[in-house]
Amino acid sequence: KETEDKPTLIIAKTHIGYGAPTKQDSSNCHGAPLGEEEVKGLKKNLGLPLEEKFYVSPEVKEFFEDRKRQLTKKREEWEDKFTQWSQKYPELKEQWDKALNLIIPKDLELDSLEIKSPAATRTASSVALNKLAGKISYLIGGSADLSPSTKTYLDNYGEVQKNSFKGRNLRFGVREHAMGAIVNGIAAHKGLRPYCSTFFVFSDYMRPAIRVAALMGLPVIYIFTHDSIMVGEDGPTHQPVEQLESLRLIPNLKV
Repeated sequence: KETEDKPTLIIAKTHIGYGAPTKQDSSNCHGAPLGEEEVKGLKKNLGLPLEEKFYVSPEVKEFFEDRKRQLTKKREEWEDKFTQWSQKYPELKEQWDKALNLIIPKDLELDSLEIKSPAATRTASSVALNKLAGKISYLIGGSADLSPSTKTYLDNYGEVQKNSFKGRNLRFGVREHAMGAIVNGIAAHKGLRPYCSTFFVFSDYMRPAIRVAALMGLPVIYIFTHDSIMVGEDGPTHQPVEQLESLRLIPNLKV
């Protein structure tokens, strides 16, 4: 806590399988059952009843019951405040409900978009995205330091800042995996519909986060541009070839 001008590395010495009589500090206690005799020895070393299975001490039960009472009280206090707020600000409550349930406005029309032809697909996408942002107040997102290229900046809504969350543009930086994880967290929290963007080839860096989003059923939007092998001047590292098919292999991911 005293060091505020540089990172601090804390090394914690631990024992894998602590208390196991013959398997402590061994990889043998990881990834496989300890075995009946080893479990008995472990219980003996930890001062637990030897014969009872799934034993929970009265002290632990009492602790959790007390914690349950504390949290129940906090929950009731929050709900009371929320009810008062809802009655005082009915218009904000209506916005809250729409955002929490991701309700799409009935007057959402994209037929009259003003797109000058010919136009790059990402340019047309930008026009549509900004049109959507004007109708859907809970739409928020950004790119991995590529918004001028992927055309994913919301023109009229500023940026999210450290001490101000009025904006709706997020600067993720060149951190594709972190970007994917962040939008997962936003979607899991609910109340916002997040999107993120980068060049299609860099979706590889996001793959674990994309897979988790698909597994969790999170309504995240991915906007991948520069999706052709015709991205030539940057060389083969920037030319997506296998990305499309590999993303289509992920269950519950709409591509």
